[in-house]
Amino acid sequence: MAKQLMVVSTLTAPQRYQQHGRGVNRGVPAPVVREVLIKGGTGLVDRFERTLIGVETPISAEDAEFLRGNRQFQKHMERGFVKIVETGVEAEAVASEMETRDGSAPMTETVLEQKAKSVKPKGKAD
Repeated sequence: MAKQLMVVSTLTAPQRYQQHGRGVNRGVPAPVVREVLIKGGTGLVDRFERTLIGVETPISAEDAEFLRGNRQFQKHMERGFVKIVETGVEAEAVASEMETRDGSAPMTETVLEQKAKSVKPKGKAD
């Protein structure tokens, strides 16, 4: 029996990883021949008023093979935003060892306080 796999993501927004076929005409986008949608939502409040840290998306072995060969997925994996694991692993436990803030993460009080500390006060004009 094949192992069940999932992607744990700490990205704020969902991410579509695609493979494009050959373009027919110049200026016309090449058709998408394969795509895998990975859920996002880390750092966002869900409908149950929980803030998720790590979101899981079940994938097939074929999807895992495709994702491992996808350059954008590889970049996200290198930067610590996505990871392929076997199902049964707690997503939050995996995510706790991953990068949890991407560029589209919402501002929190902690982040704003850190930014405020790093800003140097401007001198008074005479």
